[in-house]
Amino acid sequence: KVKQPGNITRIVSGCNPNEADALRKIHREKISTLSDRFHLHVTPDWGFRDQKKYWNKPHGLLHWMKNELRPPNNVDEYDDDIIIILDPDMLLLKPITNDFGDFHKDDFWIGGKRIEKVRHSTPFAQHYGFGNAWLTSLKGNLSYVVGKNSPALKVTLTEASNYYPAGPPYLATGKDMFALTTHWVKFLPLVHDLFPQFMAEMHAYCIAAAHLEMPHQLAKGFMVSDVGNREESAFKFLDGVTREEACHAKVSPRKQPFVLHYCQRYAIGRWFFSKYKLHENIFDCEAELLREPPTNVVAMYDWYIFPNGIEKNDYSSRGNRKYLIQNGWMMCTIIFAVNEAATQMKRKHCDFQANYNKTFHFHEESAFQAMLQNFTRPF
Repeated sequence: KVKQPGNITRIVSGCNPNEADALRKIHREKISTLSDRFHLHVTPDWGFRDQKKYWNKPHGLLHWMKNELRPPNNVDEYDDDIIIILDPDMLLLKPITNDFGDFHKDDFWIGGKRIEKVRHSTPFAQHYGFGNAWLTSLKGNLSYVVGKNSPALKVTLTEASNYYPAGPPYLATGKDMFALTTHWVKFLPLVHDLFPQFMAEMHAYCIAAAHLEMPHQLAKGFMVSDVGNREESAFKFLDGVTREEACHAKVSPRKQPFVLHYCQRYAIGRWFFSKYKLHENIFDCEAELLREPPTNVVAMYDWYIFPNGIEKNDYSSRGNRKYLIQNGWMMCTIIFAVNEAATQMKRKHCDFQANYNKTFHFHEESAFQAMLQNFTRPF
């Protein structure tokens, strides 16, 4: 839909043989028929679970590169290609390429803009809010990870904050991505020895970049994610958008971020979305679609309650209005995108009996119906 150039490969880890075969069948019958640019790569199951489940990302990426691209044998074919790494809970809003010549504003870039195109030795990425914690969390023991002669040992705290706290989308040349991923995998267990947290995976990437002397061009505005956290996300494109417009804000593509990262929960009133609460069968022929909020939903409600009935928020004060609009835009954009994708799949692969009813929501029915009748805050 957004006309993203290039090939798109889904990398999957953690499957048993039967699950892997089922995934390949689904891809062959339902996904690859949508475009010959859609690919699937299934890796071995390395047993990474729970806190270590994120380790599948670097290991899966390296497995794909070694088995599909086969560096360094195919240097001429892949070294200069641009590889973009997205998380599976990311929605493309417009094409990402290697050229950012149109983005000149200093408030878009961390540490100022240095270059305009992704090139060897200078990858690009979204800036994440952990700053120099990838370095300080090791408590002076970086040499345990990288050795005694690594260039990473010379990185200052300012440089650590400006050039290395990177996260998806990652963009690098094929040559650089292979080097980064090789060291990412190598350093990860050592980082975890010193910092046994789920963030060890992201920290290990930063350390690999510093070790390889690849300072990143970090952007504030590649993605939106965490409502209210302007350090990691860039919601400035919604400035000036009214509550009445928020659900379907007409924003210039030039101002929009590239990616919507739906890693949080989003809600207005009892309208709600969470990737963890979404039924796995959402794309099946018989599955109901999501109930869509009215276009003026953000003007109707200035509060939310999550389906657990415990977590809630009051957005009625003027200072909170921007977060109300951000939440509404995120929630609406995701719900309508999920329905659009599911509808396309059904029209392609289901018969006339496919379920197109937009009836599923995440709350208990009685509470949801009460909200539809009474817009006032119930707490």
